[in-house]
Amino acid sequence: MKNLLRILMMVITLNANSQTNLITSIDDAGSGSPPPTAYQINEITLDFDGLKQIPESLRIDFPNDTFTIVPIGNFIPRNGFTIRADNDPPGTPPIYPTPGVPNDELDYLWTGSNSDYDVMLSVSDGQLIGLIASSEKRFGIKKTPKDTYQMIDINLSGYRPNDLAIDDMDLVERTSIQSNIYPSQSTSTTNIPIDDIKVFDMYNELYHGTNSSFTNLDILVFFTEQARIDAGGDPNDINDKVDIEALIRTSVDHANTALANSDTNTRITRLYSLPLDFPLTTDEYADRDRFANDTHVNLVRDFVGADITTLMIENWSETGFYFCGAAYVQTHPQCDTNGVTTGCGVGDDFENFAFSIVSQKCAVLDDTFTHELGHLFGGNHPSAELSLGWRLDVTNNGFPEAFGHKDEPDFVSIMSTRYTAPPYRRLYFSNPNVLIDTDGDGIGDTPTGQASTKNNAKIINDLSPAMSEYRERRHIEHIIFVNGFES
Repeated sequence: MKNLLRILMMVITLNANSQTNLITSIDDAGSGSPPPTAYQINEITLDFDGLKQIPESLRIDFPNDTFTIVPIGNFIPRNGFTIRADNDPPGTPPIYPTPGVPNDELDYLWTGSNSDYDVMLSVSDGQLIGLIASSEKRFGIKKTPKDTYQMIDINLSGYRPNDLAIDDMDLVERTSIQSNIYPSQSTSTTNIPIDDIKVFDMYNELYHGTNSSFTNLDILVFFTEQARIDAGGDPNDINDKVDIEALIRTSVDHANTALANSDTNTRITRLYSLPLDFPLTTDEYADRDRFANDTHVNLVRDFVGADITTLMIENWSETGFYFCGAAYVQTHPQCDTNGVTTGCGVGDDFENFAFSIVSQKCAVLDDTFTHELGHLFGGNHPSAELSLGWRLDVTNNGFPEAFGHKDEPDFVSIMSTRYTAPPYRRLYFSNPNVLIDTDGDGIGDTPTGQASTKNNAKIINDLSPAMSEYRERRHIEHIIFVNGFES
């Protein structure tokens, strides 16, 4: 498994052998049956005081009395931390928690890897969402409505599909769409709900000890009211957005982790989020098209200057949106399998198609958010998961390297759709120059891509500069930068 020290970011070095037990207690799972998306769910207690000290390694205990120790690979502080000043006493850590700032105001990302697991722990306003993942196993950590935490032994076979081809939609009855304009939403820039827009700086090069120049992208993420509730928000309080905003920020953290793991030169640096009342159907392509063409959505996108736009929706259902996600594919001449998409192309011609939809349940625990963004960046599924016609269309369109990678039984990249049984997909875009450790010896031995055919990282590097110019970043004086990094 690849060590995240390859990432061109600063590695925090503290006192030797600094280690924290992330989980201080694990309760019995109880007698109730878990949902289809979990093998088992356990109540746990987390050591937030230890985690915020930026330990060199974490011990993570599992319900079956096993554990793993994971060294730090990267730490991104966004709020509640101080950079060491020249006049600090000797021995002061390079970054440390600001004295007096309570845990529920902290905002940061801790990542690390060992030969068994990749670990991503994203904390937003003191709320942690975590993923502990390997090719063989996947655990999630989430807060409950009672403000306790659970460890979820994830059963990916219980999740809905990604990117289901239009010809295969026999699982649901398709619904006709009459309009893409909603009377409840503003069609005037004078009525854009500025007070509802939150702004987060997700990635700040000041903290990463590198002179590398990244292509910076800004993302706008809308969320539906039901998604807010499904993420843990109070059904009776529309202003209770802490849970959905934490999930959205974690989703962007995972996307940036995948971009970094894959040695790309692209990062999502600014996030805008706000609610959107959007009715859904059982047709993923029609919903995606309506979202991309909605007047209000595009007015807000223009207003904040977002390069790419996502809608986070509620959990799937038999009567509503049935899938985990949907997006356009930049490198395909038609952009999707639903016939020819008029006007959709590559580079500047993709500007009006940089849109995706993601179910909140799938966003992090199976990383659909990152998968769908991969399509916007030009990534395709592994060749074995695509029809011959699709593969030829992408290759003849000038992108022979635009495919994900699958090396069973050892590795499957994030752009795969086959994740219901091991090996599960990992947070890597295909790149033949990035190796991961698959035999446990601590040495990278398995390429995550294939030269000339499976190199999503190259496609992302080639296409993201044009995407970063889709909209000009706006400096909106009266919008609050929640994590304080306005630039």
